[in-house]
Amino acid sequence: KECAETRMVPDGGDCQALGEPRRPNWACPSEMRDALPEFIQIYKKRPIQNNSGGMRFDHSFALWYILKQLRPAAVIESGAFKGHGTWIIRQALPGARVISLDPKPPLKRLDKVEYWVGKDWVDLAKVDWKSKGIDPSKTALFIDDHQSAYKRVFLEMRNQGFYKFLIEDNYPYL
Repeated sequence: KECAETRMVPDGGDCQALGEPRRPNWACPSEMRDALPEFIQIYKKRPIQNNSGGMRFDHSFALWYILKQLRPAAVIESGAFKGHGTWIIRQALPGARVISLDPKPPLKRLDKVEYWVGKDWVDLAKVDWKSKGIDPSKTALFIDDHQSAYKRVFLEMRNQGFYKFLIEDNYPYL
């Protein structure tokens, strides 16, 4: 569907450095506003109430909304921390295959999530994903592992055919 609000008002932001400022059709501001009440109700029920050091409301909404719009068959999450991001993924895509990778197990584990954590952890870029039944064209990668996003996206995962990336690094500004 077409969004009447595809053009952005020039504000000098980072996204505009890439050329003519446009939003994808699914990033319609009025539809995002309309989705907020549903997300607020979901967010109130989050099992990890204090996600200090991790995603808060705004980044959680962005992850949830984008995944609901893209509707990938699978999500691979690199960096689980407490498990809040995994929970948001599951709320957006209850039927999707979710694989969560982290050297340290999250505080909260969910049913129907494949955890490759602790002694079972393997680096995202070291996996032959097609041999694990993952179709890169139907998969979103959620990268919140505080590694080089440029290296992860352009040098490692694009070579395997992935092209849907959500990168979350919520370090404090400066």
